[in-house]
Amino acid sequence: MSSTCDGTAPYCVNSACAEACAADADCPGFSQPSDARYCVGGSCTECRSGMNDCTPDRPVCDTGTCRGCAVDSECASTVCDVDTGRCVPAEQIRYAQSDGLDSADCSQLTPCSAAKSLATVDATHTWVRFVPGTYSATLTVASGCTIVGTGADLGMHGLTAQGGAVVRVRGLSAFDYVCTDASLDLAALAAGNIAAEPGCQLRVEETAVGPGQLYVSDSTSVTVDRSNISAIDLNPVGTAPISIIATSSIFRQALLSNGTVSSASIVFAFNTFYFPGGQAVACGADSITPPGILFVDNIFYSVGVGSGNSVQTAGANCNFDTNVIFPQSLVIGTNNILADPLFADAAHADLHLTNGSPAVDAAKTTANDPTADLDGTRRPQRVRLDIGAYELP
Repeated sequence: MSSTCDGTAPYCVNSACAEACAADADCPGFSQPSDARYCVGGSCTECRSGMNDCTPDRPVCDTGTCRGCAVDSECASTVCDVDTGRCVPAEQIRYAQSDGLDSADCSQLTPCSAAKSLATVDATHTWVRFVPGTYSATLTVASGCTIVGTGADLGMHGLTAQGGAVVRVRGLSAFDYVCTDASLDLAALAAGNIAAEPGCQLRVEETAVGPGQLYVSDSTSVTVDRSNISAIDLNPVGTAPISIIATSSIFRQALLSNGTVSSASIVFAFNTFYFPGGQAVACGADSITPPGILFVDNIFYSVGVGSGNSVQTAGANCNFDTNVIFPQSLVIGTNNILADPLFADAAHADLHLTNGSPAVDAAKTTANDPTADLDGTRRPQRVRLDIGAYELP
């Protein structure tokens, strides 16, 4: 038995301890877990590549060890539930392709049209897979589902979530996304524009928005994390409050004036505002900016303002606390650092921090402290978090 062997010769082969196993019967080796039951290349492993030795909760065999899936291509169904690491069974998925027919049954073997795949979502088919390709369809979703579109693009078309639906979309790029009276979660995709209209609960994560904007109306709740946004613009149609929390993201501009909303709860924390055409943020410099806007632990860096200011503000509606602002001659807020953030290459928009940056280890602790930066690097790397979208490794 292998238990009578040791680490120098861990395998019991033909009643003698050996340095390498010869068959599955020799496994597991000395001190190895009981699930190391296959002999592969002279060592006992948990699984063999391509042999379906792993369990549904850890379906991928990676160098002899089972783990959860991380990308769609690791699953036979081409859909990985990245939250759980499980491969979604094909029988729970509606499949669509760019030239799919309405007469097809939306199975993996015979994908249907994009519109039919969404229209036939039900209690047993809560996932939709857009097969890679370019689609020519403007789509509406009114039923709760998760849409996976890794490798797929709606081109100059878009998707609207409405009717109280809870919709998650990952990897499906589009000209625009619209959310009205629904919950919409967007991740790992590109969009020309995103509009959060009344009644919308929107989450944007690891997403690029541009050349258009992220439009936020009244009576909405918006969360942005680890994304690259050309601009965020308040675009209300009524007087109900707006709620926004944005972290670990890059913004070109924040346009925060409006004529109707009487109050807001807007927090920008640990972001980098980089505007190559002039002033990064103008907030509170008019009578129509709603009260309740906080900027904390951000970097503001403008190009083309000369010796002017990256941030222009007036009044009490916008509060600036512990930010790095450059260039800036106008003193604003509390504990702000008016100094060059020392980016890796500001001229080419490489906004990573370098050694000696005043943003390093300078952040104020907030209720919205992120656990990862825009690259996915763990925060903090040292005693305190770094100001801005990136953490210095």
